[in-house]
Order: sequence, then structure tokens, then C-alpha cells
Amino acid sequence: MKKFIALFLSLLMLIPVLAACSDKDPSDTSDTDPPAESSADTVAETQRVDENGYLLDDLPETLNFGNEKFLIVCWDEQMKTEFDTEDNSVELIPNAINRRNQVTEQRLGVDLEFYGIKGNNSNRNSFIEAVSNSITTNVHEYDMVAAYSMCSASLSIKGCNLDLRSLDYLDFDKPWWPQRLTDEATVNDKLYFASGDISTNLLWSMLLMIYSKDMLAQYNIPDDLAKKVNNGEWTLDVLFDLASNVSGDIDGVEGKSDGDRFGFTTSNVYSDAFFFASGLRTVERTETGVTQIAESFGSEKTHTLISRLNTFFDSDNANFYTSNYSNATYFSEGKSLFELRPTYYIRDYLAGSSVKYGVLPAPKYDTDQESYVTTVGFTYTLYSVPADAADADISAAVLECMASEAYRKTTPALFEIALKVRYSSDPESALMFDTIRNGISFDLGRIFCLEFTGKTKYATYNMFRYALVDRSNSWMSTYAEEKSILENTLNSIVSALE
Repeated sequence: MKKFIALFLSLLMLIPVLAACSDKDPSDTSDTDPPAESSADTVAETQRVDENGYLLDDLPETLNFGNEKFLIVCWDEQMKTEFDTEDNSVELIPNAINRRNQVTEQRLGVDLEFYGIKGNNSNRNSFIEAVSNSITTNVHEYDMVAAYSMCSASLSIKGCNLDLRSLDYLDFDKPWWPQRLTDEATVNDKLYFASGDISTNLLWSMLLMIYSKDMLAQYNIPDDLAKKVNNGEWTLDVLFDLASNVSGDIDGVEGKSDGDRFGFTTSNVYSDAFFFASGLRTVERTETGVTQIAESFGSEKTHTLISRLNTFFDSDNANFYTSNYSNATYFSEGKSLFELRPTYYIRDYLAGSSVKYGVLPAPKYDTDQESYVTTVGFTYTLYSVPADAADADISAAVLECMASEAYRKTTPALFEIALKVRYSSDPESALMFDTIRNGISFDLGRIFCLEFTGKTKYATYNMFRYALVDRSNSWMSTYAEEKSILENTLNSIVSALE
């Protein structure tokens, strides 16, 4: 990681653009309403900022750990580059990741090494086993763990992670640690993992709505969707109504097929977005601080949402894939007006296409709902300090430094330049990315989903998914069967984290 020239020149090219964007803080994914404190102009005079207006961390400048090797075990199949990259890469985001790592090494006197283990959804159990075996045998092998999101919660239950709030150097009031995640993941005043700007995949995994401007014109539909979002009018009813304008049997195959045209398409693995976008939750905290299964989870509102979606998915206007993933080129081939996808779909399938597209947050349940809520797919990274870390203070300092540097380097490159400039088809879409990002939300039941295995495996999200896959409208009875298991599991999680 010693080749600076190409990266330095590329960053010099970015400075004017970043300076133009410096009146916005691109890191805070904590609130569904645009956070006032995100503007660099509102940073208190006593707080230090860099030349672009981004907040600096409070790590002592005298920290130096003598070029000690610092080993980070990480999942090997991250969706987009997040950990280490080729030294001579000239691509925008890999360059920023390299620079984050290099500056962390220089500031703290450490030698970062990344050790990859297969640990995605298909390999999560083997990852958890390998890392937990290392930690519980107390061999001090790893200084930090960077895991696929589902894995970190299970490692916490096994007692493999230290309480981050008990360590020096970490400051969870800083914008590189999204408040919604740290608040939601804190149980009994303890926090065993964190994420934010340090994980590029958190931004790439935001679930959003993509719409075809070409098809709006083709069907004489006004292109005023961004205005509807800004006015709080982008709701499920609007989605259903607009999608009803589009359906067509193009290939002559009886029934729905990949050759047809639809008003809306998605896959069951992305359907969680509808649940959380409707203001529903699986776990909540009462005013007295008690963590409990959310009242809205088993509510009539959830039942009504499922019924409305099932009716929509059964119509000729929508194609809901019950397999894991829908046809990746469906939208880019001009066969769908709306598609629900992770953000990285834009980079992988639309950036080089001729499709004119826009982006929107997932729709609200109705106009009475105050804010748009964005769900993040599971393919982001949660970071933790292992219970047997050789020196927890060094681990905490490196974690804070990497997150802080990512906030100033990788997030501006990814969000302000890539998403809002390179991958936005118009200024309105660029502004929509702010709304989508400001709406990012987290849910304790979703984070600890691997532990919630009752009649339905991973019940906190699969109960909802299966109700859509099976077109089941018996939500109240389904929830009644699972309720006691959900409550007992949550109580066990809270007890284990004490």
C-alpha cells in the first residue's frame, strides 16, 4: 500500500467537486428527516474540520503503535470493494479505500493486513464457527472482525465481541457512526458491533425504487415523481396506480413470463423494504427502555399491507419473483416501469445502458406517515473487536480511525461523486439519493435474525417474505403461532448480551 502518485492525482481532481458538496455532510444515515447537523456550515466553531468542511476525529495526534501488524479477519465475498484493493488501482472508490487504509497506517503506526474467509450468506455458519473458535481459544489471532451483517450478531451471542462502548477512542456521537444503527444495536447499554461510513457496502445495499423515464413517456405518464416524494405523496397507492398503466404479453407465452412487460418487478429477497418503508418494525423499545417485540409487527396494519401487496402481485401489472433473484437485465431491457433493487444495481446494470432512469425511496404506506424509510440489504459489513484482542485499545483506535477516514474519503467518493454525479441521470435523481440515504433505518430483530428460528426460520423477516411468496392473507394467525417464540427468543438475546 505504498503507491500514492496515481491516487494523489485522482484525489486532486476530486477536490473541487467535494468542495462544492461540502455544505452537506454525506455520512449521517441516522434520521428519516434531513438532519440539520449534517451541514458543514452548522458545525460548531469548537469542532475541527478538514479543508472540505468534513468533521475530524478526536484521536490523539501522539498515538503511535510502532508499526505493529494489525490483522483484520473479513468476509471474502463482499458485494463491492470494501477492505483492501490493488495498490495501483486508479478507480475512484478503490483509490479512496486505499487512501483510507494508508492514512490510518500513517496516523497510528500500524500495518493493516486483511485476512479473508468465505462468509457471505451461503458461508455464514462456517465463518461464525471459524472466527468463534479462534476467539474462544484465546489465541489473540485477530485484532478486528469485519463480518457479513448477519454474522456479527451471532458472534455477539457467543460472547465473541467486546462492548465497544467500554473502549477508549471510539466516539459514537460522531457522524461516521449512524445513530440509528448504534442506538438500535445497543442492548443493556452495550454495543457489540458497529458500521457506517466504514462499510462501503452499506450504501451500495440501500434498497430503492428505480423507474423508467422512457416508459413514463411511452405511456403518457407525467414525470413528476420526485415532486411527489418531496411533497410526501409517494405512497403505495401511487405505485399501484401508476404500475396499472403497464402490462403486456409480448412473447406469446401463456401467463407471466420474462418476455412480458410490467408496471413493477422485484424479488422476494428485496420485499422486506415494503415492511419497513410502511413504518413497521419487528422490535421496539418502550418509553421506559424495555426491549420488546413491536406491537406493529402483529398488527392489523401488517395484515392489510400484505393483503394489498398480494393483490398487486397477483395482477398482470406486477411480476414478483418468488425465487431469490429476478432477471437482472429485466429493467435495463425496458420491460418494467418500476423495479425495487439494491443501489449497486445501478452501477452494475444501468450505468452503461441507454435506459433513462430515475430513483426514488420505497413508497410510504400512506400520506399520514411522516417519513420515508430505507431498508439496507444484508450485504453490508458490521465491525467488532474480538473478545481476545491482544490490545483492545489499539483495536478501538484503528476502528475509529478507519471509520473517520472513510467518512472523509470513501463516502464522498461513493456518494457525492459516484451515486449523485456519475450514476444519476438528472439533478432530481441526485437529490433523491439524499432522501434515500437520510431514511436508512435499522431493526434489532432484523440484525439478530439468525437467532429468531421458530416455526418459521429467521422469522423476523421470513414471516413477511413467505406471506408474499405464498400469497397468504392469514397474517394474524401466522403471527399468533410465532408470537411466544419471538418473545422468548428476544428475551434470550437480551439476557445473553447482559
